[in-house]
Amino acid sequence: MLHNAILKYAGRTALIALIIIYFQAITRGDLISNKNWTISRVMVYKYNQNITHWILFPCFLIICIVYALKYTLLRIRIGSGVAILGSFGLIYHPVTTSSFYHLVSAGIVFLSSYFWYLECNQIQLKVFLVSSIFFIGGFGFDRIFIDSYAPSICCMIGELGIFITWGLMVQNNTKGTKSNKVA
Repeated sequence: MLHNAILKYAGRTALIALIIIYFQAITRGDLISNKNWTISRVMVYKYNQNITHWILFPCFLIICIVYALKYTLLRIRIGSGVAILGSFGLIYHPVTTSSFYHLVSAGIVFLSSYFWYLECNQIQLKVFLVSSIFFIGGFGFDRIFIDSYAPSICCMIGELGIFITWGLMVQNNTKGTKSNKVA
């Protein structure tokens, strides 16, 4: 019960932090002037760094740690560890200064879903898969739509869909049973 309350409030706080960093990017004009709308890009604007480092990042860590403690399944704990490792890479290697290592770290966080996806219910799994297509597809569109907003908007939609799905999935009352697997 306590796990779910912590996960719910950490997830809501992270979502509010994401809304604030995008709102600030819109109101300051950076979202329109820069064609990169990914969370990684928006969170490194100078005015968003405090929210990123002191609210968004700790919320992500709390979600990963509490979710690992919620269940005794080894794969969930490994997935949490992988996500935490990748998240430190994202913070340590901002997209503006170390794009290669930032991309590697984002890939590590994304790969952590391999350990968690079985905990999604059917709707969450479908949203996660569609969001993953948007996220990965955005990188492919980067080669097709040069000098366009389309690739980063696809990535942003995918990122938000993935993070919202994870935020909801960690609150599921499942324990890795077959009932939440999609046939």
